[in-house]
Amino acid sequence: MDNRKFIACFSKAVLQMGFKEVKRLNLWIRKGNEVSETIFLQKSIYGNLYLFNYGGVINNMIKDNMSHVQEHFYLLSEGSDEDNKILFDFLHLEDNTISDEKRISGLMKLFSGPYVVSYKNHFTSEDEVRHYIIDKNIVVSREVLDYLNIS
Repeated sequence: MDNRKFIACFSKAVLQMGFKEVKRLNLWIRKGNEVSETIFLQKSIYGNLYLFNYGGVINNMIKDNMSHVQEHFYLLSEGSDEDNKILFDFLHLEDNTISDEKRISGLMKLFSGPYVVSYKNHFTSEDEVRHYIIDKNIVVSREVLDYLNIS
């Protein structure tokens, strides 16, 4: 499967969950009142595969229509090890043993199930994000730490 077709199929899968695509960035966002969820597909420099980054952005920190991603915070995966392995396999485009149809249907099934849906409305406030970053010791940018007043 070529990269363009893959991104289009991936986008279709996450759009069904209420995410909106941020053009040309391999970034999708699902708006919340104070905090929005993000999915960012990062192209690997080591091969034809993508890395799945689930996280969020504090709405008051969004600049330039999401053209900068440093405001993001990334969350720890809460999917099962089996689901994480399945997702990795679907994101590894060099694996030609998976047909395009199986890759597409697998992504749709994974994203319509508990994998990402369990994150829905994970954070509704900046205060919840603050506590999560502190409790889980998440690495975030200095801008996010300063904004949330975390030393």
